[in-house]
Amino acid sequence: MSLPLTRRIARAALLVAAGAAAGVGAA
Repeated sequence: MSLPLTRRIARAALLVAAGAAAGVGAA
């Protein structure tokens, strides 16, 4: 697996986690 792809997946997971935390905090 290429490094750029791994970084994209890690960044996407981080964004999803941040979005979920923001949603829980707002709710």
